[in-house]
Amino acid sequence: VAADGPFNINGVVPDTNASITEIEDDFGNVKELGPLNSNTTKIGVIHDDAVPTLGETNPNAQVDLRRAWLGVEQDATTDDFWLYFAWERDKNTGSGFIAYEFMQEPAPDGCAYDTATPAELTADCNPWANRTDGDFMILWDQQGGSLDLYLRVWDDSSGTLVLGPAIPLDDDVSQAAYSADGFFGEAAVNLTATIFGGSNACLSFANTIPSTVTGNSDTADYKDTILAQTPPISNCGTVTIRKETVPDEDPNTTLFGFDRTFTDEDDADPPDLTFELTDDDSETWDGVPFGTGYVVDESTIPTGWALDSIDCSASTGYEAGDIVTDVSAGTTTFDLAAGQSVDCTYTNVPQTGSLLIVKERKHAADGLGETHPHAGVGFTVTGGNLGEGSLTGSTDDDGELCFDGLVISSLVGDYTVTETVPEGYVSADSEQDVSIVVGPDCADEEDPVTVSFLNTPLTDVTVSVNSQVDGGTFSSVDCEPSDDDPDLPLTSGTGDGSVTLEDLVPGTYVCTVVIDP
Repeated sequence: VAADGPFNINGVVPDTNASITEIEDDFGNVKELGPLNSNTTKIGVIHDDAVPTLGETNPNAQVDLRRAWLGVEQDATTDDFWLYFAWERDKNTGSGFIAYEFMQEPAPDGCAYDTATPAELTADCNPWANRTDGDFMILWDQQGGSLDLYLRVWDDSSGTLVLGPAIPLDDDVSQAAYSADGFFGEAAVNLTATIFGGSNACLSFANTIPSTVTGNSDTADYKDTILAQTPPISNCGTVTIRKETVPDEDPNTTLFGFDRTFTDEDDADPPDLTFELTDDDSETWDGVPFGTGYVVDESTIPTGWALDSIDCSASTGYEAGDIVTDVSAGTTTFDLAAGQSVDCTYTNVPQTGSLLIVKERKHAADGLGETHPHAGVGFTVTGGNLGEGSLTGSTDDDGELCFDGLVISSLVGDYTVTETVPEGYVSADSEQDVSIVVGPDCADEEDPVTVSFLNTPLTDVTVSVNSQVDGGTFSSVDCEPSDDDPDLPLTSGTGDGSVTLEDLVPGTYVCTVVIDP
């Protein structure tokens, strides 16, 4: 019965349920927009009225609404969905009809309540113009302090949209109560039993108009209406999953695979609970039944990519921590209830690795025949994901230089490491290509991808001859190995001369000196 439902209907307005939304209205001795009083603005025909439908009104206090409240909650025991509505009026005596109308279609475009001026609403807005088959009204007859509620449903089976008969709602499916001072009233109605036909198939009502009317007939007039953007009344919600990559992929070709545990009203039978997204792509489900423990899992991450973050801050109706994200598992876990929508962005980044450059040299003073760290040597890294840019640096006292955060080569190609060879040295491998893979960072004890460079110091050799008697002897010098033969041709004149062999790498050199008197 209604008394066992999810709302506590005791006249204390509003109920403490978190899913209830308050809607404010002008009241008192002020002009507010409402339906004009004419034959074309009666309850049964106002949807066909040509604008202007609205004008300035000043309803009597007993039918002047101050505030209204709306909410939907699912009964944890029966799984039925219950509608909550409540009101506050400007006077606690007198009688009338409270009417709440629920329409599946949003208010017409001309009814932009949050941004349009009263003049614009008057010129363009008929709030009831989008009535359709299946829309409904709940009316509360307050005469004599009555708690009687009635349901009327719009029907176009005859080809003409007409308002169905008033169906009394009994205690099994409804409950109502006044506040002790008579200014407030609240009620709950079982939507599953009365509107959803006993099932919880997805059904939404985007436009709700709380009002007071003169009676329960089709020719009743509106006295006061709350014209405002209201929360949708629905037994299903929206889930949106988005995909981003950093850096932005262009073109967007990499497919990321997901699993979901929730169903949607548009799913095939049986449903396929997997989906794929590329960068800048998204998937939205508008007909997800309310429920608990739903999970979205990024289950297939292409080689070379890693999940970096899951951001659900664009979701509505949730407190911090309500939506649980686990980046390491790739999962988002959430409940979905009235007034909530889930909007999460999964951001993936290319996997990266590090590059360790090791620079050594031969240096006799530090030990013959051994290699030693070479500090202060400059290197440039290009290629990979660096585009036209580069990374530069110099080796430390240990002869090492390390770069973190290089995108792995399987995604962006190899990198080229180029040494700026110091003066006085020669290198046989001053430019090397290297392939980056996922591995340790520079700060880790284990070395990442490593490329080594070895430099050899150079020596200049000078051989000179000095004829003690000017012109007394002529000499020639021939060194091996050497590119010239001889290195110093036969001298003339004074007979003096010298030859310098530059940039010699370590080795054995033999110079033959021939003195010819």
